Amino acid sequence: VCNSKQFADSWLRMHVIEPKETLVGIAVEWNSKWRAKGSARHRISTIQISTTSSVLIIQMSLLRPLTPPPLLLQILSDAQIRKVGTSILSDSLKLRKDWRLSVVGRVDVCELAEDLEYCERPTTSKVAKNVLALDYDKPKTVALGNWEAETLSDLQITCAALDW
Repeated sequence: VCNSKQFADSWLRMHVIEPKETLVGIAVEWNSKWRAKGSARHRISTIQISTTSSVLIIQMSLLRPLTPPPLLLQILSDAQIRKVGTSILSDSLKLRKDWRLSVVGRVDVCELAEDLEYCERPTTSKVAKNVLALDYDKPKTVALGNWEAETLSDLQITCAALDW
């Protein structure tokens, strides 16, 4: 977990750029609780980038200045690196709107699972169970938790690391 551009760039260089990864997992979190009419909508608070051996959770809302790390921008816009996730199109659209980040080379695991007939109307938990034999369900308290907190809870970190 980091809120430093320098740390994020160092991790991305060491785990994605230098090993020439061609596939990374992407997930995002934001505070989705109800907001008062007319108040500002919540921006993406964290972005998770995963490789087969490691996960980085960047606390975007705590970066100063409030701009994305340069290597994150490079990786997300690189078509040679596939970005895998659930609902990745809607996450990508929100990343563009909130952070002006373009996500190129998207693969939605739910769409893929449905195309390959692993499950009907797939969700993250259905794909995890039917494809990976993994029992994964993000608790509502975590999904609706405070993703802008300076210190994320252990459960938030675990769920973010397992999300894709």
